Amino acid sequence: MGTEGMMTAGVVIYLCLLGNLLRAAVCGSQRYLAAKMTNSAGFVALGVFFAFLSGHLSYLAWILPALLLCFLGDFFIGLFRKNRKSRHFMLGLIFFLAAHLGFSLFLLMLHPGIDPFNIGIPLAVGVVFLLVERLCGLKMRKLRWPAFFYALLLAFFMVNALEFALDRRSVGALWTGVGAALFFASDVSIIFLYFHTFRRPEQKTAVHVFNLATYYLGILGILIGLGTL
Repeated sequence: MGTEGMMTAGVVIYLCLLGNLLRAAVCGSQRYLAAKMTNSAGFVALGVFFAFLSGHLSYLAWILPALLLCFLGDFFIGLFRKNRKSRHFMLGLIFFLAAHLGFSLFLLMLHPGIDPFNIGIPLAVGVVFLLVERLCGLKMRKLRWPAFFYALLLAFFMVNALEFALDRRSVGALWTGVGAALFFASDVSIIFLYFHTFRRPEQKTAVHVFNLATYYLGILGILIGLGTL
């Protein structure tokens, strides 16, 4: 089996894990957290696997810490979903904040430069976040400002990834841009998932499925980008 075949096999296994996770989320399974952490361990393993297959071992030194931080963030967000303790959400937020910083440094290594777009757009996203939080009545309380700074760094990561994709226009760069955009969409939805009051349970389930799918597919896009740069 050649490199492309092995990468395809890795993607198929990862998607099977994602399918199992989405099923657990829809059914409200007691094994949800275990399914989530298995999928998260999958993207760490896939990142290492793709780096070895593509020969980009130097990139792995940048991206592996970010993937491990995402893994830890997933664990604490999963605990928050189970017991609703705000300290677990805060810990998850901190780990994801550090992960996005790692992803951003990786992109700045690939595509150096700060410009008005990757400063101005994150600031605009931060303002929009505060407006949405107020207008939609999101019950964030003491998590408002940590989430605000998280939104800034998340938007900075996404804008850098999209600039990288538009400038390079290679397969790997485009996959990275798509992955970052999906990651952004996932984190937008998580605000509503945990801090908005839904009228019907199926509405919350739909947002949850969207959140999980965009998050894990977003990371997959970034990893395919790593393997094809």
